[in-house]
Amino acid sequence: MISSCVPVSVGANPTRLLSDERTTLSQVRQIHAYIIKTNLVTHVLSVTKLVNFLSRSSVPYDAISVFAHALSCFHDMRGIEFFVPPTLKACGKSCALEEGKQIMGFILKTHLWNDPFVTNSLVRMCLELGMVELARSVFDKMPKRDLISWNSLLSGYVKAGQIDMAREVFERMPQRDLVSCNTMIDGYGKHGLCEFAEEVFMDMGVRDVVTWTSMISAFVLNHQPKKGLRLFREMLSLGVRPDAPAVVSVLSAIADLGFVEEGKWIHGYIFSNKILDNYNFIGSALINMYAKCGQIENAYHVFRSICHRRNVGDWNSMISGLAFHGLAPEAIELFQEMERAKLKPDDITFLGLLSACNHGGLMDEGQFYFETMQIKFKIVPKIQHYGCIVDLLGRSGCLGQALEVIHNMPFEPDVLIWKAILFASMKHNNVVLGHTAALRAIELAPQDSSCYVLLSNIYAKMGRWDDVSKVRSMMRKRGVRKIPGCSSILMDGKVHQFLVGKAMNVGYNQSVLSKLEEVVCKLKSEGYEPDLNEVFLDIEECEKESQLILHSEKLALAFGLSSVPEGVPIHIVKNLRICCDCHTFMQLVSKIYNRQIIIRDQNRFHHFDKGCCSCRNYCFIKKSMLCLLGAMVIPISVALVVILVGLVYKAIKPPAPKICGSIGGPQVTSPRVKLSDGRNLAYREFGVPKEEARYKIIVIHGYNSFKDEALAVSQEVIEDLGIYFLHFDRAGYGESDPHSSRSVKSEAYDIQELADKLEIGDKFYIIGMSMGGYSVWSCLNYIPHRLSGAALVAPFISYWWPCFPDNLLREAFQMLPQSDKWTFRVAHYAPWLFHWWMTQKWFPSLTLTNMLSPDDIEIVKSLSELPNTAQERITQQGEYESLHRDIMSAFGKWEFGPTEIANPFPDNNGSIHIWQGFEDRIIPYTLNRYISHKLPWILYHELPHAGHLFLFKKNECESIIRALLLSPDISE
Repeated sequence: MISSCVPVSVGANPTRLLSDERTTLSQVRQIHAYIIKTNLVTHVLSVTKLVNFLSRSSVPYDAISVFAHALSCFHDMRGIEFFVPPTLKACGKSCALEEGKQIMGFILKTHLWNDPFVTNSLVRMCLELGMVELARSVFDKMPKRDLISWNSLLSGYVKAGQIDMAREVFERMPQRDLVSCNTMIDGYGKHGLCEFAEEVFMDMGVRDVVTWTSMISAFVLNHQPKKGLRLFREMLSLGVRPDAPAVVSVLSAIADLGFVEEGKWIHGYIFSNKILDNYNFIGSALINMYAKCGQIENAYHVFRSICHRRNVGDWNSMISGLAFHGLAPEAIELFQEMERAKLKPDDITFLGLLSACNHGGLMDEGQFYFETMQIKFKIVPKIQHYGCIVDLLGRSGCLGQALEVIHNMPFEPDVLIWKAILFASMKHNNVVLGHTAALRAIELAPQDSSCYVLLSNIYAKMGRWDDVSKVRSMMRKRGVRKIPGCSSILMDGKVHQFLVGKAMNVGYNQSVLSKLEEVVCKLKSEGYEPDLNEVFLDIEECEKESQLILHSEKLALAFGLSSVPEGVPIHIVKNLRICCDCHTFMQLVSKIYNRQIIIRDQNRFHHFDKGCCSCRNYCFIKKSMLCLLGAMVIPISVALVVILVGLVYKAIKPPAPKICGSIGGPQVTSPRVKLSDGRNLAYREFGVPKEEARYKIIVIHGYNSFKDEALAVSQEVIEDLGIYFLHFDRAGYGESDPHSSRSVKSEAYDIQELADKLEIGDKFYIIGMSMGGYSVWSCLNYIPHRLSGAALVAPFISYWWPCFPDNLLREAFQMLPQSDKWTFRVAHYAPWLFHWWMTQKWFPSLTLTNMLSPDDIEIVKSLSELPNTAQERITQQGEYESLHRDIMSAFGKWEFGPTEIANPFPDNNGSIHIWQGFEDRIIPYTLNRYISHKLPWILYHELPHAGHLFLFKKNECESIIRALLLSPDISE
C-alpha cells in the first residue's frame, strides 16, 4: 500500500509510484514537489511519467505547466520527444488552444517534426481542439506518415461530422486495418449511410467484436432493428462473444421491435456471462427494453435488482418507461424517491417526467416540474422539453397557452412542436390553427408524409376536396409516400404483420376477415357505431365503414382473438398512432370478450382491460361508454326529446324574419352587394373616391347600431390623408339579409367578400367598435393576409375565452349586473333558448347600453338624438336576426381564442391597435389589457378618463385613425 507521503530520501523511486494505478492526485503533487526539490526535473523518465499521469488526470493543465518548467531546465533536447506527446494530449483535454499552438511552433523548429509519434499526437491535439483544417494541414505536411496518422485523421473527420472528408481519407489510405474499417462503419452508421457501412463490413476479411458491434449499432440507429437482430444472431453463431455495447445495441433493437421473448433470452445471456457487472448502461438498456415490450413490471424488477449500482441513466429509463405506459403518478413518485436518494436529476430525467405528465394529462404538475428544472436544478430546457409542454397544453385544450410557450421559447419551433399543435387542433376542432401548423410542419419537413396526411385531413374536415386532391398531387410531385398503417403480433417466434386493408400473409386472410366480421357484428349489437369522421375520403358512407373496419390493428386483433389462448394478453405493435375508432373498438372488445389487449403505437402503450384503457381516454373522445349504453339510452332519449319538443317548440321558436325587399318586408333604400350564398349586404361609402384613395378603411359597427352612424372625423382629415370609408350593415342589421348560420367566422368572410365585390383592393384597414370588435378578431384569425392594419375600439370580450386567468375573469364577470350574467350564460350554453329568454317580461332586460360612465353620458348629451325612424331601421328585420344573433355569435363557441392568433405583420409592415377606456363600465379594461400583454405585437392605448363611447369624440376618433394609418409605433 502506498504511503500518504513520499519518502524524501535520495533512494526514493518516484517513477515507480507514478506507474502505480493506485497513486492518488494528492500523492502525485507530493511527488512533483519531491522531483523539484531533488533536482530530478531534468530526469527524462521522471518528467515523462509525471506529465503522462497529469494528462490523464482531472487537472490536465498541470501537465502543461510541468512541461514548460522542465523545458526551461533541460540543457539539451535529448529525451524530450517522450513527454511532448502527453503534453499535447493535455492541451487537447484542457482546451488550451494558445499553449497548443506554441508547442506546435516549438515542434516545427526542432527535430521533433520528423518524429511520427510526436506529429501524430499533434494531429490528434488539433482534432481534439476542433481545428480540423489545421489538423489536415499538419497531416499533409508531415514528413513521415504511418497507419496511426491516417487513422487519427480519419477518426477526427468522423467525430467532426465531416463524413465526406472521412470517406476521401479512407479511400486514399495506402493500407487499412481493423481500426480504419471500424471507424468508417461507425461514421457511416451515425450519419444515416447504413448501406455504405454494410458495404465496408462485407468487404472486411477479418472482423473483431468492435466490427460486429459497430454494424449492429448502425442498423439500430437507422431504424433497421430486424437487420441488427439478425446480425447479432449471426455473430453468436460464429462464436464471437459480444461485448457490452453490442448487447446494449441489440436490446435497443428488440425494444423497437417489441419482441419480448428475444429480450428475455438476452437478459439470461447477460446474467450468465456477468456482463451486467462490467458496464453501466446494461441496466438502463434492460429497463428500456422491457418497458417498450409492454412488460413494465419486469422493467421495474430489473430496476429494483440493481439498487446497489444504480446510476442516473437507470432512474431515467425507469421514469421514461412509466411515462410510456401512461403511469404518470408512479413516475412522479419515482422522481421523488430519486430526490430522497440525493441523486441529482439531469435534463433527460425531466424529459421523462414531463412526458409522463403529458401522457397522464397532468397539466399543473407538468408546468410545475418545467419550472422546477429551471429554478431549483438550474437546468436549461431544450427544445424537447418545450415540445412536451406545448403538447401537454395543446392536448388539454389550452391552445392559447401552447402558442404563448412557442412564442416565448428561445428556439425556433421544430416540426415536432408544430405537429403537436396540429394534433391538438384536430382534437379540439380548431381547423384554422391546425391548417397553419400543418403548413409550417411541411415547410420544416417536406419529406414527412404525416404532415401532408394531416393537412389533407384538415381540408377533408372542412369539405375542401379540391384542396385534398392538391395535397395528394403535391406529395406525388415531391416523391413523398404515405406510410401505410402496419400492425404486428409475435407468436411462436414468428412475426405476423397486417397492413391496413389486408394481411401481409395471404394464407390466413380469409380467416382473419371472417373473425373480424364476427367481432364487428357482436359489437354493433352492443351499441357500437363506427366513427366515420375518422375516414377523410370523399366516398359514400358504406365505403367509409369498410375502410374503417380494415384498419391494421383491427385485423391484428382478429388474428389474436383466434390464435392467442384465452387468459394470455394479446400484444400488438403498430407503427402509427392508433385512431379514435380503433381505440373505442379495443375497449369494447376487452369488455365483451374479457380479453387483455396491449397495443404499442407510435407514441405510447395502451393497456385495455374490462372496457378501460390505461390512458384513461385522455387522447381520445370518450365515446366507448356511449357505445355500450347507446342501445338503452337512445330510445329513452328520443321519447323524452319528442315530448319536450312538443311542449316548448312554440315558446322558444323565434319569429320569422322580415327580409328587406321581400313581400311585406321593409324597403331597400341603400346599395347592396349579393354574396356567394345569396344573401345581400347593405353598405355606404364616403370619403375620397376609392380609385384615388391612399387608405381604404372598412368600419364595423357595434351592437344595436348600423352603417349610417358615421365616424366623428372631419372632411379636412379625410381629404388630407386620402381616406375612403366603407360602412356596412352586419348580417341581420339594417338592410343586410339575416344569416341563419351566423358565427364569428362568417363575419370575416362577409367582410372579405364585400371588399372583393366592391373591388377595393387586396389589402384594407378595419376599425371595429364594441361588439364589432369580435369581427376584427375574426378577420385577424381567418383573413390576416387581407389586412393592412386594424383598430379595436373598446372591443368586445367573451367571458368564455380560455386565455384569461380564473381570478381576473371572475372579478370582471362579478362586476356585471345579475341579469346580464344570465343573459350571457344563456347565449353561451343554450342559444336555442335565447329568444325565449329575451322576450320574458319577468326577467330583467339587458342593461349593457345603460351602463354608461360620466364621460359616456356627456358624449350622449352632445350627440344629436337619433331619430326614432333610424333606430327602428336598425332592427327592422327582427330583433332576433339582429340583436339576438349578434349576442349569440359573440358569446357562443369560438374556434380560436385571441391569444392564439399569430402576428399578422411579423415584418412590421402594419399594426394592430387596441383602444380602451379606463372608465369603461361595459368592457372591463383589465381583460383587454391582459390580452395586449399576452400579444406584445398589439399596440395598447388606455385612455385614463374615457368610458365606452370615446370613438364618437372628434379628437379621439381622429387620433385613432392617424395612429392606425400613420404611426404604427405609437403606444400610450
